[in-house]
Amino acid sequence: MMRLTTALALGGLMLAAMPASANEALDRELEAVKAECDVYAEGADKPRRYEFEETLPGNDQASKFTLVEVPCWRAAYNFGNAYFLLDSYGDVERITFAQPVLDTQMSGDGEDAKLLSTRIVGFSSTRQLTNPSFDPATRTLTSSPKGRGIGDVSSSGTWVLRGARFVLLRYEDDPTYNGKEDPVTVFDAEKGIWGYNP
Repeated sequence: MMRLTTALALGGLMLAAMPASANEALDRELEAVKAECDVYAEGADKPRRYEFEETLPGNDQASKFTLVEVPCWRAAYNFGNAYFLLDSYGDVERITFAQPVLDTQMSGDGEDAKLLSTRIVGFSSTRQLTNPSFDPATRTLTSSPKGRGIGDVSSSGTWVLRGARFVLLRYEDDPTYNGKEDPVTVFDAEKGIWGYNP
């Protein structure tokens, strides 16, 4: 089947448009996501598109994908986005991101509290990322929510595109209110880190 494409510029990037079927499916998804994405629903900001190629397992030729970033909410020092992945065949998928569920042990209270250990007790998923950024060169998404403005209470995750899925690569956590940015790595898929127990 012949697929017609055109060129368009979004966010300063020159991108090849997806097939009409993909754009129609995306339009439906974007209309539905307005219920949870006030920034986009109110027209304050528009989705951004990032196009790249990825070679899927078992394929010799690279497949074209478009990552669509939808602005959802804004706060004092955090903001959140939702993401969709489109392929060259017209399929659209809302991306969910795995993240660990942590059991954190502390000693002391308030700003004097110290981290003793962190145990991963399971995994959950989220449909939005906080303070995210995407690197098209490495196909990597990062998220870094802050617990307060100075950034001493925070967490961060890194997801990388493997095949047609974003998988969790690394997760860091900083549960202390000590005025310092000193996160510890509690999960690293490449280094085999699973929890924190100094």
